[in-house]
Amino acid sequence: MALKVVRLARSDVARVAHLQLPPAQRGFVGPIEEMTADDDPLQDFFAVEHADEVVGFFKIDRDFSRIDERLSKGSHGMRGLLIGGQYQRRGLGGTLLATLPDTLQTFYPDVDVVYLRVDAANAPAIRAYEASGWALMAGPDVAGRSGPEKLMKLEL
Repeated sequence: MALKVVRLARSDVARVAHLQLPPAQRGFVGPIEEMTADDDPLQDFFAVEHADEVVGFFKIDRDFSRIDERLSKGSHGMRGLLIGGQYQRRGLGGTLLATLPDTLQTFYPDVDVVYLRVDAANAPAIRAYEASGWALMAGPDVAGRSGPEKLMKLEL
């Protein structure tokens, strides 16, 4: 299953506006309107395409130390990963996670590790991340969007 990840200009966020958030995931990730309203210049937006449709979205924060003080300044982190609810249960999320190291190396050739924080109660997401090479980091959980979050890293 071929996926294509493309940089998404803020002026082009209408391309992802149709992505739905299933009710069970609302505590873990914000709605697409909220995620794309962010005008932080250190965050890069990406659209995930499959078969000429935009099926997902995520952001890369080029200074994730602002989100997690355990990290060094300039650490890169993934935020707001979303495969639209209308596209879930097709293997797209797993395919995206499996191809993410190569994809991110294309956009950030000087980066060798990317971090993310995942809700500690979101066991399915943690399993999916671990299955695709992400590793849980040692240390305490930290307060997040809807409760404690775990820090994970992916070697590129």
